[in-house]
Amino acid sequence: MTTKPIFAGFDIGYYYTKVVFSPKLQDSWPSAVGTPDVSRVRLAGPTESMVTIDGQSYLVGHDAVQKSRMLTRREDRSWIGTPEYRVLVASVLMHSPSEALSVVTGLPVAFLDDAPKLEKLYKDSPWQVSLREFHFADVTVIPQPFGALLDAALDWNGNVADLDVATGAVGVIDIGGKTTNILTAERLAELPAQTASVNVGGWDVVRGVRELLQHDLPDIADALRDHQLAEAIVRRKLRVFGEDVDLGAAIDSVVVPLAAQVLSQATQLWGSAAALSCVLLTGGGALLLKPYILPMWKHGRVVAEPVFANARGYYKYAAFLGKG
Repeated sequence: MTTKPIFAGFDIGYYYTKVVFSPKLQDSWPSAVGTPDVSRVRLAGPTESMVTIDGQSYLVGHDAVQKSRMLTRREDRSWIGTPEYRVLVASVLMHSPSEALSVVTGLPVAFLDDAPKLEKLYKDSPWQVSLREFHFADVTVIPQPFGALLDAALDWNGNVADLDVATGAVGVIDIGGKTTNILTAERLAELPAQTASVNVGGWDVVRGVRELLQHDLPDIADALRDHQLAEAIVRRKLRVFGEDVDLGAAIDSVVVPLAAQVLSQATQLWGSAAALSCVLLTGGGALLLKPYILPMWKHGRVVAEPVFANARGYYKYAAFLGKG
C-alpha cells in the first residue's frame, strides 16, 4: 500500500532552516553543519542534533554552533549542490512525521534559474536518513518572497483567505541572511520588471558589528561564532564578564546604510508605492530593519511571524497544489 504524501514547506536559508509540516508542527534551527563532537558530560539528557546521511554523521543547528570543533556555513549561490545543503535537508527530514512528502520550497529571486537543479537534488533518489528512507512525490520551487505573499493570501487548506492580497498589487521585501528579495505581484502573479534582488542581508549586519567590536572587545569578537553574534544582535546586547553590553549604537551604524540600500532599490521599482495595495516586510531581518524601512510607506506592515512566513506560505501552496 502506497503512503499518501504529506504537504510540507521547506525554507532552507543561509541563516536559519525553517520547516512547516502542519499548522501545529513547525520548527527552525541555525543553518550550521559541524563535526559530530558530543558532550562528554551533560546533566539534561541527550540533546545533540545528530544527523546521519550517506554513511556520515553531523551535528546540525544550535548543537553544531555550540559543540562542533569544525563548523561550516555557506553564503554562495552554489551551496545547494554542496554536502552541507544536503545535510540541512536531511535535518529537516528527521522532523518529518511521514516518509513520503510533497514539498514546496524557494530560491532567491536572482537564483530562480537553479530551480531544476534543486528539484533534481530532492527527487533523484530516496533519502536514507538516520535509518529512515524518504521519498519526494512532488517538489515545487518558487521565488522565496512568494512564500510570505501566499501565507498572507491563503489559509491552511490552500483557499483564499485575504481577497485584497490575493487580487491586488502587492509588494514584498524579504530580508534574508545573504540577499534581500523585492517582489511585486498582482493577482498572485509576479511582475518581473518590478522584481529584484539586493545583495545584502542579515550576515552583512553580523560582519559589520563584528568589525566594530574588534576595536573595543577584540577577545569577544574573535571568540563568538557568526550565529552566536547574530543572536546577540537580535537581543541588541552582549554578555561580557557577566554584564550586558548594549549593542544598539553599533547595530544602528551598520543597519542604517543597509536599509538605505534596500529602500533605494525598492523606490526605483515602486516609486511612492501608491499603486500597491500594501507592502509586506518579511524574513529573518524584518524586525531588525522595520524601524528604518516601514516609515517610508503608510500601507506597509511586517507579516505575522516573519521568520516562518515563507515556510508557512510554501506549505499552504503545497496544500493548494494538492487539490488540483
